[in-house]
Amino acid sequence: MPVSTGTWKAVAASSPGDAPGRTGPLWVTGGSGDDRSRYAYFWVVNTGSLPVDSVTYSVDAFGEDITLQACSGTWNTRDGCTGGTITTVPIDRATSGPRAPRQAVHLRLSSRYGTRTAARVSVSVDRPAP
Repeated sequence: MPVSTGTWKAVAASSPGDAPGRTGPLWVTGGSGDDRSRYAYFWVVNTGSLPVDSVTYSVDAFGEDITLQACSGTWNTRDGCTGGTITTVPIDRATSGPRAPRQAVHLRLSSRYGTRTAARVSVSVDRPAP
């Protein structure tokens, strides 16, 4: 059955509560001091009214070697991934994301060389086939 109205949209945000009304890329930076500065945590939220099949993450890291990561447990900015395992999330190609409206996914950017992570993150949505 075709959908008569609705939107497909997902955005990167500093927290799920910051997502509504947000547009454009999110600037993320790592924490201050010690090894934690190489990590930058953020959320991707389905802010549309319809489910999405997949999303594509684009990261502009200005020449820095960056990896996008997900945790099957819970991200903890002090201890990393707790109660789960870390997986690498593809950049610039379709992958799973927050499927249902208002669903959020917590992600982390990691700098390979331990430098302070700084990047612009954009999210595009792949619509379901009609």
